[in-house]
Amino acid sequence: MNRRAAELDMADTVFHSVHGLPPGRGQEPDVTTARDLARLALELTRHPEIFRYTSATFQPFRDGQFEMRSHNRLLGDVEGCDGLKTGYFRAGGYSIAATARRRGVRFIAVVMGAKQRPVRDARARELLSTAFSSVVLPPPTPETTPTPRPAAASSSLTPAVEGDGAASACPAGGKTVWIIIPLLLATAVIFYLLGRRRRG
Repeated sequence: MNRRAAELDMADTVFHSVHGLPPGRGQEPDVTTARDLARLALELTRHPEIFRYTSATFQPFRDGQFEMRSHNRLLGDVEGCDGLKTGYFRAGGYSIAATARRRGVRFIAVVMGAKQRPVRDARARELLSTAFSSVVLPPPTPETTPTPRPAAASSSLTPAVEGDGAASACPAGGKTVWIIIPLLLATAVIFYLLGRRRRG
Protein backbone atom coordinates (compact mmCIF):
# COMPACT_ATOMS: atom_id res chain seq x y z
CA MET A 1 0.00 0.00 0.00
CA ASN A 2 2.78 2.45 0.80
CA ARG A 3 4.57 1.58 -2.44
CA ARG A 4 1.39 2.19 -4.44
CA ALA A 5 0.76 5.43 -2.54
CA ALA A 6 4.24 6.61 -3.54
CA GLU A 7 3.53 5.71 -7.18
CA LEU A 8 0.43 7.91 -7.00
CA ASP A 9 2.53 10.80 -5.58
CA MET A 10 0.73 10.63 -2.23
CA ALA A 11 3.77 12.14 -0.57
CA ASP A 12 2.19 12.79 2.83
CA THR A 13 0.56 9.38 3.29
CA VAL A 14 1.95 6.57 5.47
CA PHE A 15 0.04 3.39 6.23
CA HIS A 16 0.92 1.38 9.34
CA SER A 17 -2.05 -0.99 9.08
CA VAL A 18 -4.16 -2.74 6.46
CA HIS A 19 -7.50 -2.26 8.22
CA GLY A 20 -7.96 1.46 8.86
CA LEU A 21 -9.03 1.04 12.45
CA PRO A 22 -7.67 3.29 15.22
CA PRO A 23 -4.20 2.12 16.26
CA GLY A 24 -3.86 -0.28 19.15
CA ARG A 25 -1.42 0.11 22.01
CA GLY A 26 2.09 0.62 20.66
CA GLN A 27 0.91 1.02 17.05
CA GLU A 28 1.44 4.03 14.83
CA PRO A 29 -1.61 5.74 13.28
CA ASP A 30 -2.12 5.80 9.53
CA VAL A 31 -1.79 9.34 8.18
CA THR A 32 -2.77 11.12 4.99
CA THR A 33 -4.03 14.48 3.73
CA ALA A 34 -7.01 15.77 1.77
CA ARG A 35 -4.66 16.35 -1.15
CA ASP A 36 -3.43 12.75 -1.13
CA LEU A 37 -6.95 11.35 -0.86
CA ALA A 38 -7.97 13.49 -3.84
CA ARG A 39 -5.09 11.95 -5.80
CA LEU A 40 -6.20 8.47 -4.76
CA ALA A 41 -9.81 9.20 -5.63
CA LEU A 42 -8.73 10.51 -9.03
CA GLU A 43 -6.91 7.25 -9.70
CA LEU A 44 -10.01 5.26 -8.73
CA THR A 45 -12.17 7.23 -11.19
CA ARG A 46 -9.95 5.91 -13.97
CA HIS A 47 -11.37 2.44 -13.29
CA PRO A 48 -15.09 2.80 -14.13
CA GLU A 49 -15.96 -0.61 -12.68
CA ILE A 50 -15.44 0.86 -9.20
CA PHE A 51 -18.70 2.80 -9.55
CA ARG A 52 -20.65 -0.46 -9.62
CA TYR A 53 -19.85 -0.66 -5.91
CA THR A 54 -19.48 2.95 -4.80
CA SER A 55 -22.80 4.05 -6.30
CA ALA A 56 -24.80 1.29 -4.60
CA THR A 57 -26.98 2.51 -1.74
CA PHE A 58 -28.08 -1.01 -0.79
CA GLN A 59 -26.64 -4.46 -1.44
CA PRO A 60 -27.77 -7.82 -0.01
CA PHE A 61 -25.23 -10.59 0.65
CA ARG A 62 -25.44 -14.36 1.21
CA ASP A 63 -28.95 -14.82 -0.16
CA GLY A 64 -30.25 -11.80 1.71
CA GLN A 65 -28.94 -12.83 5.14
CA PHE A 66 -26.85 -9.65 5.33
CA GLU A 67 -27.56 -6.16 4.04
CA MET A 68 -25.12 -3.38 3.24
CA ARG A 69 -26.43 0.18 3.28
CA SER A 70 -24.16 2.98 2.11
CA HIS A 71 -23.20 5.75 4.55
CA ASN A 72 -22.78 8.13 1.61
CA ARG A 73 -25.88 10.30 1.94
CA LEU A 74 -24.91 12.26 -1.18
CA LEU A 75 -25.93 9.31 -3.37
CA GLY A 76 -29.34 10.15 -4.81
CA ASP A 77 -29.14 13.61 -3.24
CA VAL A 78 -26.41 15.29 -5.30
CA GLU A 79 -26.92 15.09 -9.06
CA GLY A 80 -24.44 12.69 -10.64
CA CYS A 81 -22.91 11.53 -7.35
CA ASP A 82 -21.60 7.98 -7.72
CA GLY A 83 -19.09 7.53 -4.88
CA LEU A 84 -16.63 7.21 -3.39
CA LYS A 85 -15.93 6.59 0.31
CA THR A 86 -17.00 7.80 3.75
CA GLY A 87 -15.11 7.33 6.98
CA TYR A 88 -15.27 7.99 10.70
CA PHE A 89 -13.26 7.40 13.82
CA ARG A 90 -13.12 9.42 17.02
CA ALA A 91 -9.73 11.09 16.56
CA GLY A 92 -10.22 11.84 12.86
CA GLY A 93 -13.88 12.81 12.84
CA TYR A 94 -16.17 12.37 9.84
CA SER A 95 -14.70 12.32 6.36
CA ILE A 96 -15.72 11.74 2.78
CA ALA A 97 -14.14 11.51 -0.65
CA ALA A 98 -17.13 12.34 -2.85
CA THR A 99 -17.33 12.46 -6.61
CA ALA A 100 -20.01 13.38 -9.10
CA ARG A 101 -20.19 13.34 -12.88
CA ARG A 102 -22.42 15.48 -15.07
CA ARG A 103 -22.32 15.43 -18.88
CA GLY A 104 -18.90 13.83 -18.88
CA VAL A 105 -17.36 16.28 -16.39
CA ARG A 106 -16.29 14.82 -13.05
CA PHE A 107 -15.31 16.58 -9.84
CA ILE A 108 -13.92 15.16 -6.60
CA ALA A 109 -14.46 16.76 -3.18
CA VAL A 110 -12.59 15.65 -0.06
CA VAL A 111 -13.78 16.69 3.39
CA MET A 112 -11.97 15.53 6.52
CA GLY A 113 -12.15 16.06 10.25
CA ALA A 114 -15.76 17.21 10.53
CA LYS A 115 -17.22 16.90 14.02
CA GLN A 116 -20.63 15.83 12.72
CA ARG A 117 -21.78 13.82 9.71
CA PRO A 118 -24.29 16.46 8.51
CA VAL A 119 -21.48 19.07 8.53
CA ARG A 120 -19.29 16.77 6.44
CA ASP A 121 -22.08 16.08 3.97
CA ALA A 122 -23.10 19.74 3.69
CA ARG A 123 -19.51 20.82 3.00
CA ALA A 124 -19.00 18.14 0.34
CA ARG A 125 -22.32 19.06 -1.25
CA GLU A 126 -21.30 22.73 -1.27
CA LEU A 127 -17.90 21.98 -2.82
CA LEU A 128 -19.42 19.90 -5.62
CA SER A 129 -22.11 22.52 -6.26
CA THR A 130 -19.49 25.28 -6.44
CA ALA A 131 -17.33 23.21 -8.75
CA PHE A 132 -20.08 22.46 -11.24
CA SER A 133 -21.31 26.06 -11.20
CA SER A 134 -17.78 27.21 -12.10
CA VAL A 135 -17.71 25.44 -15.46
CA VAL A 136 -19.86 25.42 -18.56
CA LEU A 137 -21.02 21.86 -19.03
CA PRO A 138 -21.08 20.52 -22.58
CA PRO A 139 -24.47 19.81 -24.10
CA PRO A 140 -25.72 16.34 -23.22
CA THR A 141 -24.80 13.70 -25.80
CA PRO A 142 -24.47 9.90 -25.60
CA GLU A 143 -20.85 10.20 -26.70
CA THR A 144 -19.80 12.49 -23.83
CA THR A 145 -16.84 10.92 -22.08
CA PRO A 146 -15.84 11.47 -18.42
CA THR A 147 -13.24 14.10 -17.67
CA PRO A 148 -11.93 13.44 -14.13
CA ARG A 149 -11.14 16.54 -12.10
CA PRO A 150 -9.04 16.06 -8.98
CA ALA A 151 -10.42 18.90 -6.85
CA ALA A 152 -13.81 20.28 -6.00
CA ALA A 153 -13.12 23.97 -6.43
CA SER A 154 -10.00 23.92 -8.58
CA SER A 155 -7.53 21.61 -10.25
CA SER A 156 -5.05 22.66 -7.55
CA LEU A 157 -4.60 20.06 -4.83
CA THR A 158 -3.44 22.03 -1.81
CA PRO A 159 -5.10 20.89 1.43
CA ALA A 160 -7.01 23.47 3.40
CA VAL A 161 -8.85 23.48 6.70
CA GLU A 162 -12.15 25.28 6.96
CA GLY A 163 -14.89 25.69 9.50
CA ASP A 164 -15.66 22.67 11.66
CA GLY A 165 -12.28 21.09 11.03
CA ALA A 166 -13.47 20.12 7.56
CA ALA A 167 -10.67 19.91 5.03
CA SER A 168 -11.17 20.10 1.31
CA ALA A 169 -8.93 19.79 -1.69
CA CYS A 170 -9.05 23.39 -2.80
CA PRO A 171 -6.51 26.10 -3.66
CA ALA A 172 -5.59 27.44 -0.23
CA GLY A 173 -2.83 26.89 2.27
CA GLY A 174 -3.50 25.11 5.52
CA LYS A 175 -2.37 22.51 7.96
CA THR A 176 -2.16 18.83 7.15
CA VAL A 177 -5.20 16.83 8.25
CA TRP A 178 -4.95 13.22 9.46
CA ILE A 179 -7.33 10.36 8.85
CA ILE A 180 -7.39 6.61 8.31
CA ILE A 181 -8.83 5.27 5.06
CA PRO A 182 -6.56 2.48 3.82
CA LEU A 183 -9.59 0.63 2.44
CA LEU A 184 -9.73 3.19 -0.37
CA LEU A 185 -6.06 2.62 -1.18
CA ALA A 186 -6.52 -1.13 -0.96
CA THR A 187 -9.26 -0.80 -3.57
CA ALA A 188 -6.92 1.20 -5.80
CA VAL A 189 -4.23 -1.44 -5.39
CA ILE A 190 -6.70 -4.17 -6.38
CA PHE A 191 -7.73 -2.35 -9.55
CA TYR A 192 -4.09 -1.56 -10.33
CA LEU A 193 -3.18 -5.24 -10.06
CA LEU A 194 -6.21 -6.28 -12.11
CA GLY A 195 -5.19 -3.82 -14.78
CA ARG A 196 -1.63 -5.15 -14.88
CA ARG A 197 -2.90 -8.72 -15.13
CA ARG A 198 -5.12 -7.82 -18.09
CA ARG A 199 -2.24 -6.05 -19.85
CA GLY A 200 0.25 -8.82 -18.99
